[in-house]
Amino acid sequence: MRSERVSPSFQNVLGALLAGGLSSRMGRNKALLPTPEGPSFADRSWALLDGLLEHRVFVVRDSGSVGNHPCIRDACARSGPLGGLWTALRFARFHGLSFVLLLACDMPNMTASFLRRLLAEPWKEGILSITPRSPDGWEQGLAALYHVAALPFLAEALDQSRLSLRYAIPSVHKAFLPFAEEDASLFFNVNTPEEYSAFLSSQSRMYPTNSLIKGRN
Repeated sequence: MRSERVSPSFQNVLGALLAGGLSSRMGRNKALLPTPEGPSFADRSWALLDGLLEHRVFVVRDSGSVGNHPCIRDACARSGPLGGLWTALRFARFHGLSFVLLLACDMPNMTASFLRRLLAEPWKEGILSITPRSPDGWEQGLAALYHVAALPFLAEALDQSRLSLRYAIPSVHKAFLPFAEEDASLFFNVNTPEEYSAFLSSQSRMYPTNSLIKGRN
């Protein structure tokens, strides 16, 4: 769960990488899909947090679904990302941490620089989440920062089967990190074989075949 390299100001944050979905539309485990650079989605998202956070863990449905990376089992099966976030926040609180940086592992365009910007946002009293938001108001809760004090609101939402991340926390307790239209591609996520093929095609122009590194999975 620990990384040797750490940014000292982020020692109170758990990096929680979501990999607990059913991958029903993809037809196979998305976390283990290779990227053009070589590593799988799981490997890439794990490396993305290296040097940013001392504490990192995958939230999974089945152990072993992300290779050898440290993982915890999603305590709210079939509750979507909300259940994964609730699981991660409880884990963070148990280990004396106050925040969770939630990141879906199927966002292959996400960058460490954007996550660093998110982590550097000032945390105001009464705020329980900081969520990237587009100019047209679209919230990106799968690459956001949450406080463990949000747990009661998440528990209530789960009890009532209100599984949308967007509405689980009252708006009065939410803050937002605006991002420009040109950054929208950071939040592209891969759910279907067609989207995966489109991602590979777009990346092949950045990584010519003779420059690719053999994957580890």
